[in-house]
Parts: sequence; C-alpha cells; structure tokens
Amino acid sequence: MLGGFLCYGTLTYTSLVKPWTYRLTIDLDDLAAFGHKIAHPASLVHPDYPSHKPDSDMVDNLVNRANAHMLNISGEKRPGLTLYDLASIRIERENSSPVRLSKFHKFMGCGESALTWLMLRERLSEDGKKDLITPDSVRRWLGEESFPDWWLHARPAPTVGVLALRRRAAEVKEYMGQ
Repeated sequence: MLGGFLCYGTLTYTSLVKPWTYRLTIDLDDLAAFGHKIAHPASLVHPDYPSHKPDSDMVDNLVNRANAHMLNISGEKRPGLTLYDLASIRIERENSSPVRLSKFHKFMGCGESALTWLMLRERLSEDGKKDLITPDSVRRWLGEESFPDWWLHARPAPTVGVLALRRRAAEVKEYMGQ
C-alpha cells in the first residue's frame, strides 16, 4: 500500500500557510491501468486487460483448485492452496499471457501470491510448508475483496512486513524457476 502511494499517489497542499495542510490521495483507476503501473496481465483473478473487479470465472477456478487440492495434516485431509500452488498458478497465468511481463511486473505478480498467502494462510506447520489458504478464504479475499470472517479475530501474527513479503515473493519466484 505504501509503495502504491509513493509511486502513484498525489500530494496536494490545501494550505501553504503554517500550519501547512496537505492531502495524499491515490486514484484506483491509475493503479488498474496497464503499462508502468502495478496492474499486469497475469494477475491471479483479473483478466488480461485493465479491470476494477475480479473475474468471477477466474475466482471460481482458484476456489475449485483449492477444493481439489487436499493436503494431509496430521492424518486429516484438508482442502486449500499452499504457497507452491500459488506459484504454479502464477506460472500458468504468465505462460498464457499474450504479453511478456517486465521484471517489475513479474515481481509484482510474485508479491501478489506471497501477500495473499501471508495474509490468509492457516498455520499448520512450523516451516510453513503445509500452511494453506482455504477455499472460503480464497473466495472472500480474491473474489469478494473482503476479509474472511475468521481474519478479524486471528490476524497474521507476527504482522506481515515488507521483509517477510519480500522473502516469500522470492520463494514464489524460486518455485517458478525465475
């Protein structure tokens, strides 16, 4: 979020008389525009053209994949997506894109997967290898663009920071063989 404000925000002074007052705004239309902006044609749930809403078919595809992928957790089968699954989906999206992604946009895509995983994963293992995102969380976060019901009571601990996000994005990139 801070990166978006720093790169694309507009600082407007509302008063040049002390005490100075200003307003920092960001235009979501600008963020959604392709080109040198954050949007890219290999998003997890946005189509290959600028859009402001998730594509319902793409969200359904992710939810179906989360339902189909069963992970064995202490003898119990649990549906969901791991960080590796999100990296695999990223590979498919990039490979199917008619446009070759820049290094910046590849990084943004890896960050999208990493942030999704860090924010929504159920912690089921010490090393994170068996942590997963439930189908319901996929639908709520990526499809409805809201937090799952459980999230407000069990936010990620520790807080998701830039360094953690960068490490996980690098892990996604490594899974992708880039």
